[in-house]
Amino acid sequence: MNYGLEGKVVIVTGGSKGVGKGIVEAFLNSNASVIFTSRNEEEGKKTEAELSELGTVEYQKSDVGEEEAVKALINYVVEKYGKIDCVVNNAAYVVSPTMNLHESEYALFQDVYRANVGGLFLMMKYAIEKMLEQPEKGCIVNISSAISLTSWQKYSIYGSSKRAVNAITQIAANEYGGSGIRINAVIPGTIETERFAATRVKRPDITEHLEAQVPLKRFATPSELGNTVVWLCSKEASYVTGVLLPVDGGLVL
Repeated sequence: MNYGLEGKVVIVTGGSKGVGKGIVEAFLNSNASVIFTSRNEEEGKKTEAELSELGTVEYQKSDVGEEEAVKALINYVVEKYGKIDCVVNNAAYVVSPTMNLHESEYALFQDVYRANVGGLFLMMKYAIEKMLEQPEKGCIVNISSAISLTSWQKYSIYGSSKRAVNAITQIAANEYGGSGIRINAVIPGTIETERFAATRVKRPDITEHLEAQVPLKRFATPSELGNTVVWLCSKEASYVTGVLLPVDGGLVL
């Protein structure tokens, strides 16, 4: 779907596969220029080559948990493209297998929060600094999780990290709304990525049970999530900020 983002410059973290790749593709279909990151250079270059026929797309190896790496990324994009119109914070550490809190190691807690909260904070901090200097201020979309709206067992670390994403999104939206920067979060349920397709083959009993809990009786495609993110960055959503938008087929009602 084309939301008319010609001339817009977008950064997508964790964009080399799965949900992130779907988001990158959706922006390219709306004619935006996209810079996406991941820590896996081989995977990133492969995705860049695959999507290059859709438009201007560039892979940059980066670790969102490293402050100097984030600063370098933001400065690189501004120097090369002259601005940043949208940042999509998709990079995340997903805990698998899940476990009860007392079974979890503190090192795991640190790794999850470093990526899911610390990385998001750093990307927002340095992107907002640049956006405040621009005539057109831009917008930020943070990718949360339906688990952030639940109290499901065995998700104390991951679920709480995504609740932090929700809180940062709404507080920052309040802080920067007067400056013209819009900040929203998308809250996806289960997405039919390549990784999940493998799980469906290995454990059809679990995936069928999960699917039955969704009112729409199916999972989302990466493009459905991507189109929602693009819409939030478009003029059609120009009066939308501070929203935690579920894209979960009605799972968390």
